[in-house]
Amino acid sequence: MLTIEEATFLLKLARRIVTESVSDETKEEEKVALKELREKRGIFICVREFDKSGKKAGGRIMSSGYPLPIFPTIEAVKNASLNISIHILRSTSQEISEFLKDVVLELAILTEPTKVIVQEPIRYPREIEIGRDGLIVQRNFYTGAVLPQVAVEKRWNAIEFLSECCMEAKLPADAWLEKETSVYKFQTHVYLESEPNGDAVKVEF
Repeated sequence: MLTIEEATFLLKLARRIVTESVSDETKEEEKVALKELREKRGIFICVREFDKSGKKAGGRIMSSGYPLPIFPTIEAVKNASLNISIHILRSTSQEISEFLKDVVLELAILTEPTKVIVQEPIRYPREIEIGRDGLIVQRNFYTGAVLPQVAVEKRWNAIEFLSECCMEAKLPADAWLEKETSVYKFQTHVYLESEPNGDAVKVEF
């Protein structure tokens, strides 16, 4: 789990990289943060609509991240933010700075995934708690990950969650029923900008 100060730093870093579309310049404050945020973690950066009248975040627009802890936290945030920037450039005619005025960024910090062990694949749904668990489905070179908050927002049950995760991995929806498919679960700590470019607040689902 991060402190609110660390989460705020990472969200502001993400917003700067998304705006500038560059991540190769390391500023002095990032060099300091690198010492504190060098632990490898899975992370996702999500872009959400922002209702200015109600002062609250809305639906998810896009996301990018790494479900496995392969990069130091700060590097994973920088890489994911650059991917978000590229996605915005490809999907809208707006200037990025204008696009970002109406959205808030969300940072999900993932726990290390654990393999779900069952005697038969049909028992997987019993091991999944909606609202707590995120899922990773893996088979050969195909991998798909879905955050726990997505299942809550979409109102999926455990079977739907497994099926959607399989499709995210470009596998058939029922691939989780086959023994060659591995299922992992993880939890998240989620932080959201309180308003566009605002400080971080911790989100509970």
